Amino acid sequence: MTRTIAVLGASNTGKSTLVDRMCEREGQPQPAAGPGEMRVAGFTHLGDEWQAIDTPGSIEFLHVATDALLAADAAVVCVAPEPGGAVLAAPYLRAVERAGTPSIIFINRIDEATGRVRDIVSALQEYVAHPILLRQIPIRDADHVVGAVDLVSERAWEYREGAPSQLVEIPAGMIEREHAARDELLEHLADFDDALLEQLIEDRSPPSEAVFALCARVLAENRVIEALIGSGSHGNGILRV
Repeated sequence: MTRTIAVLGASNTGKSTLVDRMCEREGQPQPAAGPGEMRVAGFTHLGDEWQAIDTPGSIEFLHVATDALLAADAAVVCVAPEPGGAVLAAPYLRAVERAGTPSIIFINRIDEATGRVRDIVSALQEYVAHPILLRQIPIRDADHVVGAVDLVSERAWEYREGAPSQLVEIPAGMIEREHAARDELLEHLADFDDALLEQLIEDRSPPSEAVFALCARVLAENRVIEALIGSGSHGNGILRV
């Protein structure tokens, strides 16, 4: 069975580029849509058939994105890598909530980010009822984002241009921040799972496999919105999406 995702967001947030990279991962490039047009791009991933509904970003075409949500199993909302631009996604996030479609926020063009990702999430949270769970935090080299740490697996990945990210050690300088961000994620997830809540109360660390399964469940049940980071134009963070 083919699974369908709707990709939506404000103009210039990299929606079409993200869809292009999804299709190109297994060598299935798709023709581009014309201005203001919607396109349906098919691709395969790990043997499964997928199709992405690439919606136009202008607010005057919000109704097109709304229609796409009705046909989608899940949605990816692309947002800009800074709070002021990210909140332009507010109408699309509201549409997602009205449709009841499980959704992920993709903070795109993360290599251009200059501020804190948590500030982006905080700004977006003002516009949605669902809790937004940050699943990754960026690795920085000076002012440049060069990778990400997954808060569930606690693995660090260094971005590589046009190639899969490379597994690396979590930089020593961000271990404390990673622990704090993971604790915050687990506290949010514990609202939906008594076993996890008990583990946290007893100061026991839950296994990553159980946390992954819980993340998948609460996303499928449309109880949370997860936030991931990456760069469609550089092919970074696509696999996690």
